Amino acid sequence: MGNGWDRYKEYFDQCTNLQAIELTVYGNSVTKNNLPKFEQDVWKERISYFQKRGIRLVDKNEIRGNENLKKKLAKEAGITWKFQFI
Repeated sequence: MGNGWDRYKEYFDQCTNLQAIELTVYGNSVTKNNLPKFEQDVWKERISYFQKRGIRLVDKNEIRGNENLKKKLAKEAGITWKFQFI
């Protein structure tokens, strides 16, 4: 429950328009059911929360690193330029 996960419902309840989220643990997607046993019970509760809220859990790299999605959203928002710190 570190890193703020003890308050995840409080945080995500504020994201009323959130439609999808990509979550990984140890580099593995939480949707693939390949987490260590001690993590599975914790994530079952969290996944259930997202599902009840109608938030779709997507596979690894469906959002992060998806350049086509970034371009689509930028176009929809009218963003014509961007920069990135590396």
